[in-house]
Amino acid sequence: MTVCVLALLGFPWLWPLLGDGQSPPNAPVSTSAESRPTDDASAASPASQPASAPSSRPTSSAASKPAVRPSDPKALARLAEAARKRSPDGEPVILDLTIAFEAETNLGQHNEFEAVHRYLARPSRIRTKMVTTTTSVERGFDGDSYWMRSGEKVQDLGDRKHERDRDEIETSIHFTENMLRLISLSRLSEQMTEIELTGDPANPSVSGTLEAFLRLRGEYATSTRLELRFDPKSGNLAEVRSTPLEGEDRTPETFQFSDYREVKGTWFPFRIKAYTTNSEKPETWIQIKSASWNDGLKIEEFKP
Repeated sequence: MTVCVLALLGFPWLWPLLGDGQSPPNAPVSTSAESRPTDDASAASPASQPASAPSSRPTSSAASKPAVRPSDPKALARLAEAARKRSPDGEPVILDLTIAFEAETNLGQHNEFEAVHRYLARPSRIRTKMVTTTTSVERGFDGDSYWMRSGEKVQDLGDRKHERDRDEIETSIHFTENMLRLISLSRLSEQMTEIELTGDPANPSVSGTLEAFLRLRGEYATSTRLELRFDPKSGNLAEVRSTPLEGEDRTPETFQFSDYREVKGTWFPFRIKAYTTNSEKPETWIQIKSASWNDGLKIEEFKP
């Protein structure tokens, strides 16, 4: 059971959503190369790279990339219209976020768990706590080091053998940053390229390419084509369909958002469903229990 819990804590299979591993909306997050520590081994070794830049990720030459097509002004206007409907007074500047949720999948071996993520964007810091019926484990990144607490025991995760743990903490950081992106359509439109109108002309969706998209069960990020569908009345994001442009598995994945509730003047989805047509991958549900931001979280709160 302990092995299962540790594998679940970062749940890399659980959450890509709209992620690209960059900074959340309006938050001053530095790049991973600046903010994440490296292993004790030589920096010249690929195995010594920080968890946010694992050596297994494929690389592509800039010269080999095709020219980027300009975005359609009508599609950009559609995004701007949805953003105005969601936040008539403008999108909030969010510096910290605390979110508690329950998750379950259609796979019996790790069916349900509860988690709390506390996130600070100066630069990215995180403290996560996951609880199952038998175990409670905390993990985090305090800006300098990765750590794990189980009971009274605290373990530093900085050496080579804990690379997977660090990867999972990075995934937790991406998860929380992705929740922030759901609030900021303007931030998302800045990150996407080749944005165009798709779908039904009476209620068009918006499609665009997002670099370094973290997949539902991917081990690395890849360039992805995203199709965003909005509620025509509220402007809330209702569904995202993602299709990888790179890699062997290009199975589309779908994320549905519902049960929007107002949190500090901004609408936030409290129910998320993620699934793919690949029968080997889980169908996942996330029920947000509470969400709050700009509560004045301190740096000290992210130490073990």
